[in-house]
Amino acid sequence: MMVMPDEDVVALFAGDQLRLARLARGLTGAELADRVGVTPAALSQYENGKSRPTKANVAKLALALGFPSSFFVQASGDSEDPREAFFRSLSRTTVKSRDLAGTHAIMVGRLASAIERRVELPPVNIPRYAITATGADNVEGAAAAATRVREEWGLGLEPVSHVVRVMEANGVVVARLAASSDTVDAFSMHRRRRPVVVLCFDKNDAARARFDAAHELGHLVMHSKDRLGDPSVEREAHAFAAEFLMPADAIRDQLPSRPDWRRLVELKHEWGVSLQALLYRCRELGTMTNHVYRRAVTEINQRNWRTAEPSPLEEVEQAELLPAAVELLEANGISIEMLAADARLPLDIVRRSATRGRPRMPVI
Repeated sequence: MMVMPDEDVVALFAGDQLRLARLARGLTGAELADRVGVTPAALSQYENGKSRPTKANVAKLALALGFPSSFFVQASGDSEDPREAFFRSLSRTTVKSRDLAGTHAIMVGRLASAIERRVELPPVNIPRYAITATGADNVEGAAAAATRVREEWGLGLEPVSHVVRVMEANGVVVARLAASSDTVDAFSMHRRRRPVVVLCFDKNDAARARFDAAHELGHLVMHSKDRLGDPSVEREAHAFAAEFLMPADAIRDQLPSRPDWRRLVELKHEWGVSLQALLYRCRELGTMTNHVYRRAVTEINQRNWRTAEPSPLEEVEQAELLPAAVELLEANGISIEMLAADARLPLDIVRRSATRGRPRMPVI
């Protein structure tokens, strides 16, 4: 891709793109203004579209943020608001954490679009079973939606061996991000071309990560942006994930009526879910009374299993779609540097989004 001259960037400058780049680096307006040598008021005017930076200041902004100056030109028309994402624990997640994480999802979506101009990715096949706001969570509707998705994807009633790969095979872009906050577990974002799900590394818990992935799939299937911030959507997504990973018709007869830990560990590895999720399912499906369930939860707390369960699953599921596409491009002479230029993204963000293994937050 030809490098865009800074004078052209000035003419086509879009303030919302500057704001995205700033949020991606976790900077406040005052911090960025100080790095560039302009007043916070001037920077605010750049971002609000009330004025345009000079050619010299475009170069300074690009250098301070580590972004190509061409990023500051208006993008394709996808949703570019980092807060238009379904975040878990919204009340406990800081605005800065949401902005940083949501911006990462936007960058991942742009990278996927750049890849798709050269590589054929799986078509998007996300069934839509919308649950609209009713004043109360609709867990029965959510479970029914999970059953339908399983049917449409041909999963039957067997355990899902790899949740992330199933999602990617149906066109979801999945990426991982080193969590910037303990309250950001996972989140999802509807986009015009492809939905994006971001799973955050926090405690490296494979069972929890699988449930997080299924939870975010529930948002994509059931919820639209007009329900952002509705606390009911989290309970509905939780119910979706439970049914998607542990179908009632398949697991009910396998669940114990008491906290048989040996049996529960066996089921943990068979179905790829945590002991706590299994216990909750026991209560949901009526195989365990409320009294017995509460006693089991107390025992989990006493054994310090809430944050570190025994017999963990072997490894956290990794996203493969974008890394495999990048490897295919590299094998055909298109380097990751060329891809970053085509996507108008910093190389470090492209590497972080499309490299296998545990990601790390960049230091800018």
